[in-house]
Amino acid sequence: MSLPFQVRPVGGETTLSYVFRLANANDVIAPTTLLRAIAEPARNQNLHQFLLRDRTEIKLNHAAQLRLAHFAGMPLERLRRSLPLPCLADNPSESQSPRTATQGIGSRTRDHCAFCCARIPGNPPIQVYVTHASIICRRHRRWLGTRFERVQIDLSGSPEILTAYRRRDRLFRAEENQRWVDTQFTAAQTIARAWSRITDSFWHTPLTRRWEARSAVFASAGQDRAPASLIMMPETMVIAEAICDPIWRRQLATAEHYYQQKRFYDHVIEQLGLRRGAAYAFSAYNDPLREWVEQHRLQHRSTYSTTKTYATKKRRTRR
Repeated sequence: MSLPFQVRPVGGETTLSYVFRLANANDVIAPTTLLRAIAEPARNQNLHQFLLRDRTEIKLNHAAQLRLAHFAGMPLERLRRSLPLPCLADNPSESQSPRTATQGIGSRTRDHCAFCCARIPGNPPIQVYVTHASIICRRHRRWLGTRFERVQIDLSGSPEILTAYRRRDRLFRAEENQRWVDTQFTAAQTIARAWSRITDSFWHTPLTRRWEARSAVFASAGQDRAPASLIMMPETMVIAEAICDPIWRRQLATAEHYYQQKRFYDHVIEQLGLRRGAAYAFSAYNDPLREWVEQHRLQHRSTYSTTKTYATKKRRTRR
């Protein structure tokens, strides 16, 4: 039968975190009792392997997932909207038997927003998958960290960073190929980090001062040191939106001379809020942005040129 009290799952929450919260809400003295009621350990795992440690996850086969949904008092489809629910492959001889297994996921999870956890009775610790949960808590305006940077930082005094993350989410939603967008976003982060290492350029100095001022805001608030990726997020988004734009990508790939690329550099400088004359410095051969442009031209020039030639021939045929 379903448990008396239901627990609302958190987006991207691990299965083990949700099971333990469900057990505590229903006064189950040992949370592992509920876990044992959901499923038995798979035969390929002995008792020592089934011991639960920090940063551990459980995989359930389909029968065990149905039983968990029944205990939670909600349909399995609704539960799957929030929980990733890693599935254990069904053994033909045990397909009707609820089975579970453990796996280590320490490098793929982080803690949920501490303020959100404090609003839940008992202040339970909640673990979420990095790739399935939002990196920003919109309610409390907090940056929740990544798999490598496990700190939570208040962004109330940095509205430009919050705006940048909204633009990031919009960029990812606009493209079906999430992996391709993530690759371009990583390239934009690489360019921004390379700019931060340029200390002898008059045109790059405003960016360095801007990042130092943001770091000072976090330090004055008595918070942990903000990661560089967070400090540079607004400028990173400007680069990412530019290099993901299909119109700019086509123009850069087919541009043979600098004057054909100048509009792209002017656009980036304008979006960054720098002086217009900075476009010449950012288009220099030793600048990271210029290096990306040249690499993009070498990789995709033939693709866009072939497409352009085909379109021209098609128009001539119609005439």
